[in-house]
Amino acid sequence: MAGGILASLAGVFGVGLVLGLLVEPGQVDRLSRFQARLLQSRVGQLARPARAAPISWPSYGADLSSTRYSPAGQVDRTNVQSLQVAWIHPTDERTDRQRTTPIVLDGVLYYTAGATTAIAVDAASGRERWRHRHTPVQQPRSCCLMSSRGVAADTGQVYMATIDARLIALDRATGARRWERAVANPDSGYALTMAPLVVGDLVVVGVSGGEFGIRGFVDAYDARTGERRWRFWTIPSPDEGGWWGGWVTTTPDGDRLDRDIARERTDSARYAESWRTGGGGAWMTPSYDSTLRTLYIGIGNPAPMYNGRTRPGDNLYTAAIVALDVDRGTRKWHYQISPHDEADRDMAAPIVLFDWRRGDSTVPALAQANKTGWVYVLDRRTGRRLLRSEALIPQHNMFVRPAGEGKLMYPGPDGGHQSGAPAYSPRTGLLYALMRHAPAVVQSREDTFRLGYPYEGGRKVGQEGRPGGKDPWNTMAAVDLRSGKVRWQRRELVPVAHAAGGVLATAGDLVFYAVHDELRALDAETGRTLWRFRCDGRLYAPAISYAVGGRQFIAVASRTTLFAFALPSR
Repeated sequence: MAGGILASLAGVFGVGLVLGLLVEPGQVDRLSRFQARLLQSRVGQLARPARAAPISWPSYGADLSSTRYSPAGQVDRTNVQSLQVAWIHPTDERTDRQRTTPIVLDGVLYYTAGATTAIAVDAASGRERWRHRHTPVQQPRSCCLMSSRGVAADTGQVYMATIDARLIALDRATGARRWERAVANPDSGYALTMAPLVVGDLVVVGVSGGEFGIRGFVDAYDARTGERRWRFWTIPSPDEGGWWGGWVTTTPDGDRLDRDIARERTDSARYAESWRTGGGGAWMTPSYDSTLRTLYIGIGNPAPMYNGRTRPGDNLYTAAIVALDVDRGTRKWHYQISPHDEADRDMAAPIVLFDWRRGDSTVPALAQANKTGWVYVLDRRTGRRLLRSEALIPQHNMFVRPAGEGKLMYPGPDGGHQSGAPAYSPRTGLLYALMRHAPAVVQSREDTFRLGYPYEGGRKVGQEGRPGGKDPWNTMAAVDLRSGKVRWQRRELVPVAHAAGGVLATAGDLVFYAVHDELRALDAETGRTLWRFRCDGRLYAPAISYAVGGRQFIAVASRTTLFAFALPSR
């Protein structure tokens, strides 16, 4: 397996000492620690950047609006073909799915490796500064493998959420632990997989575990002391208004729901305590509007996922976008995309904040690329729908009850927009989103709640086959948020059981995303492929971009290695 990297290293240290590792025709195989250190040392000798103002990537979504847009434009459509490996950093931590988004502040890059390790490296050279390994207090339970989406940071500390449901503050300079808080009990199925969000003196984090019959929540902690400031329960108790809702028969968009409301009302007395195990994980990093002082977060599936019989009602606030007052943690409004959901349509993608222009008016808006296959655009002040995009993938039996024998539906639970974060470019007005056409036969069954065990009420089958004669595929789509029209799409016939990590948009009018083990750069206006590079394993993490010392970098984490790319140094 070392042949590819040895050949590349020969290119690096051969004629002209040019950093080879170009995308085509070279291929990088899995890197050993020795090879990584060797290449890294040579890169350090080659890089001689000029001074210039740095461009950071301070938060999971690049900014608090979760646009995943970088104003760095040194790499553009005219020169991206020359993009090369600038440095690499071996994680020394093996994980099945590396989902981390690095952040960059003051010339230092911070990221997570696996589910329990935080690492700081020099953003210009990849030289490691510190590493903090957290030992879980007990064997954690997780529906979706051991993973972490990254860290948050402020001027003095780095914050890591762990798979055993703990929030840890580390010293930014040394990696030493400042404080640690137990957020929830991992024995009950709770976990933390999101990258936290820093808002002023608060650290905001939500819980995973909706598949285990948890009662979900979002917390805010004092960044200095670690004391909890507030908690918002994503499943409201009867004292908080309950989770029955309005017993609606349609979605907010008018789609008919396959519900027997009379039976649900009759069953409500029998299942009056179902809210205690109602699910509603909040596992994707929120977005924040500092003017409105409002957090926007997507809430996950109800529990059990595939059988709504034991959970009558609309099941607030699952499968919904919720706006929270950042000072008090109270709900301002919600938009439930799939009331009484029975197809696992959790809010898997981050919520993007942007200014929506129609004619002469501008509305503070948000966009969410959804597992239904649509992109929703809402007024973020009120939750009023502004538009719903064209369908990006085929749709069938969208809101039917699964039933015991099973119902074929698409998108299935693994279809639509999964957790790969979209990107928005203010230059093009386009949202770039990864969608998956993954049909599935969804079956329901009776399920008994057991603390700390999966509570699904059914199963999905056929998502990797061809039910209904529909071949599975992925698509990279550019959606005009002014009109909801699809500007362009790139269909990819890759395994749909595994979603690519997300999208990056830059001021160079480029869009970066992964297909299997390959990082690609597309023309943001046309979708034409301009550059590609094969990494050392499947990419589940999204790329970022930043600039230090007058040089723009594109960075992405693979299973075992953090790669940083740049134009040849002059």
